[in-house]
Amino acid sequence: MTRTAIAAAVGAALLVATGGAVAWRQMSATDGGALTVGSSPLRTAPRDTAATAPAGERVRVRVLNGTETSGLARRGTFVLRDYGYDVVDYANAEDVPLTATTIEVAPGRLALGERIKRALGVGTVRAAPETLPYVDVIVVLGLDWKPPTQPFRP
Repeated sequence: MTRTAIAAAVGAALLVATGGAVAWRQMSATDGGALTVGSSPLRTAPRDTAATAPAGERVRVRVLNGTETSGLARRGTFVLRDYGYDVVDYANAEDVPLTATTIEVAPGRLALGERIKRALGVGTVRAAPETLPYVDVIVVLGLDWKPPTQPFRP
């Protein structure tokens, strides 16, 4: 290879890298932060402040998939973490499929359940019959919950 061919190849590679960096920066700035580091890949809409976790309070949540749709609890985890909730566990529910999403909260914490209901867009809030071990809220996602669309991520 001649020197001019090598220089042309290096120049083309730099041009492509620069164009990719500019495109990435523009997408991150205009997409509501969906592609920035530390953000969930699911954020697609402005945050509803009435649905966020109470300021200065750690709200521990367990998310269960009450459907046969694979990965639903994980996607619910992303949504709730975007709203500031500390999802400490997600798994499949034992009894499936459930048609309606339920949100069980510790006694006296119904307002917290209403915030989570607002974040998810669906659900029935009820007080847990007994003290919840290790968590403040248990969310069981049913067939009525539709997760936000997920952008392509390589």
